[in-house]
Amino acid sequence: YQRDSEMATWGMAEITYRITYIN
Repeated sequence: YQRDSEMATWGMAEITYRITYIN
């Protein structure tokens, strides 16, 4: 049960998505 790792990966993906959407 690696919830922390999953959350971290999703967090980075979300940040990248937002940056791409803004730019």
